[in-house]
Amino acid sequence: MSDEEDYMSDAFLTAAADNDIRPGLLHSHSQKRDHELWKKKGSEREPRKPTAALEAEARNDGLDKPIAEGNKGFAMLSKMGFNPGAGLGRHGQGRVEPIGIEVKTDKQGLGRKTVVLELLERKRKMLEDRRKNALSVEDFRASMSEKAQEKQTNLDLMKSQRVCHTMDQDWGIEEPEEKWFWPEFAREPDEEEDEDESEEEDVDEELMLTPKEKLELLTMYLRRTHYYCIWCGVKYQDDDDIRDCPGPTSGFLLMWMSQKTLSVTNSLDSVLRGEPELYYHQHQLKKQGAS
Repeated sequence: MSDEEDYMSDAFLTAAADNDIRPGLLHSHSQKRDHELWKKKGSEREPRKPTAALEAEARNDGLDKPIAEGNKGFAMLSKMGFNPGAGLGRHGQGRVEPIGIEVKTDKQGLGRKTVVLELLERKRKMLEDRRKNALSVEDFRASMSEKAQEKQTNLDLMKSQRVCHTMDQDWGIEEPEEKWFWPEFAREPDEEEDEDESEEEDVDEELMLTPKEKLELLTMYLRRTHYYCIWCGVKYQDDDDIRDCPGPTSGFLLMWMSQKTLSVTNSLDSVLRGEPELYYHQHQLKKQGAS
């Protein structure tokens, strides 16, 4: 720019604009059009799949491919009488497709998913029955005996919550399957303050369940997941071991104890009445039944 030009003239501003090379500024119509085309192509590109999805696709592709005839394992199976496409068994009427592989990606215990689904179905049925019957709190607390039973149920529920919290923590479970499965002191302090709409619905369902229904669901969870009976106070080893438990409620335990007491009382009465033969006969019948 020459010394004769005025710094207030338009020529001074035009020269400054031509020399502006800051990135991100679109000065011409062609630049704006190219930028819009670039953004459109970017939006049309398929999103990147998660790593787990890519691994599942690669695994399924590998499982769908048959074993190559040059494979040593295929040659060994052929010598044993295997024919591609034929079923298992002597007559080839057995399974054709191999048993599918279900990859476990979480850290939950085996069978826990099935128990949780059954638990949710039982909970849904309870809520549905409650809506149909429309039982009120006044009907539930109609008599003093019902109040006493409700108090005992609450005590059993709190005991079950403490046991559930301890056993879940031993398994490394960080959150309860249902919020009320654990006692209040074990829950997050800001859990009720940061609730969204879905959590409010869970709270409404929780309020609709009575302590007796909660205790039944929690007892079922402890028996099926941890093999623990709250009434016996015993942790069993597996499904076969827990079958020795009298039952899933306190009523079964009381019935079992009364039968044992009645059997012992009858045996003692026989001895006191001078009837040792009857006592011996009852004892032999019990031994035969046990064998």
